[in-house]
Amino acid sequence: MAMAHGSDSQALVEAFQLFTEVSDQLTQAYQHLQAQVARLNDELTEANLRLREQLEEKEKLSRRLDLLLNLLPGAVLVLDGAEVVQDLNQEARRIFGDSIGKGTSWRGILGQQLRSRGQGEWVLQAAPDEPERRLVISHNRLPEQGGQILLVQDVTEAQALREAMQRQQRLSAMGEMLANLAHQLRTPLAAALLYTSQLQAGDLDAALRQRFAGRVLTRLRHLEALINDMLRFVKGETDTGQSVAVSALLQDLRQLMEHWFAEKQVMLRIENGAGEERVVGAQEALAGVLGNVLHNALHFSPTGGTVTLSAQPTGAMVEFRVADQGPGIAAAVQERLFEPFFTTRAEGNGLGLAIVREAVTQLGGEVWVKSRPGAGAVFGVRLPRAGRLAALASAGKAGEVNDA
Repeated sequence: MAMAHGSDSQALVEAFQLFTEVSDQLTQAYQHLQAQVARLNDELTEANLRLREQLEEKEKLSRRLDLLLNLLPGAVLVLDGAEVVQDLNQEARRIFGDSIGKGTSWRGILGQQLRSRGQGEWVLQAAPDEPERRLVISHNRLPEQGGQILLVQDVTEAQALREAMQRQQRLSAMGEMLANLAHQLRTPLAAALLYTSQLQAGDLDAALRQRFAGRVLTRLRHLEALINDMLRFVKGETDTGQSVAVSALLQDLRQLMEHWFAEKQVMLRIENGAGEERVVGAQEALAGVLGNVLHNALHFSPTGGTVTLSAQPTGAMVEFRVADQGPGIAAAVQERLFEPFFTTRAEGNGLGLAIVREAVTQLGGEVWVKSRPGAGAVFGVRLPRAGRLAALASAGKAGEVNDA
């Protein structure tokens, strides 16, 4: 019995010791767990603080961006992939009025209120009783969202100031022109008066009378051409609302110029690399512009030579080139070729190339010349492609005009 009692006591002691060990382990595990919970709470508190700070910073940034958008001098519109307005600033609301807002179709605005003038410029007619406004529209695509951001600038006042400045420049140029014009008019007028006085002679035979009359008529026609050229230069008016096919323009030029080239025995070669492309401008005006360049090339071409007129598309432009086999042009003369009344021709009036530059600039194009003495000359005229602008306007891709 004693042995059994001792055995039970020993088992009890061992069980108590085991319980104590397990209890200590549980206490340690609980304390460790409490430490981890405290650490996690600290980390969570710190993470929440950082997130709150980031959120406040983003809210501040959002407010600053909204303020910046509303302070911008231009309108900003955010479109989704379907070209529906998702956001816009105050300037956009001012320009387009109540006709635009979140959820408005940009294609609808293009079709109803905007009319393309070419070169990224558009005319806005917001309401029948309001004046037209001129806008410049560009865009930046958003690849991630599939939309785009439109930047719209109201250039109505700037355009009015530019036109006023151009008128002032033309008026200021008239003083210089009048002094030169007096000299230009005096020579053919004096010759016409001289031949007319000869016609008054009673003993003048019929052949000589006809000869003098022809010379009077030639000088009077010279005077008429000079006055017409001067008026065209001073007015500086060009219709940008019309367009003409390159092929039709080149055919017109061939018919206009073939008599002059045949008379001087110079070949006119025409190369159309632009096909049926169309360019901005009226056919008669453009034929006059390129005809002036061809007349200039013909004058300096030797008998038996060749003048080449070519057309080639280049980006948003069509480039016309007139190349001759004449004596070439010195660099110092090239710098003054497009000045009014500057000429190296004894019978020239110095307005032909000045009119060319004025008309092409009004159409949004440019003129250039390349030459060196003894190697002929090449005159280039770049004109905007009308077909590309019309296609963009109908598709509602306003910004792509600026990308060209």
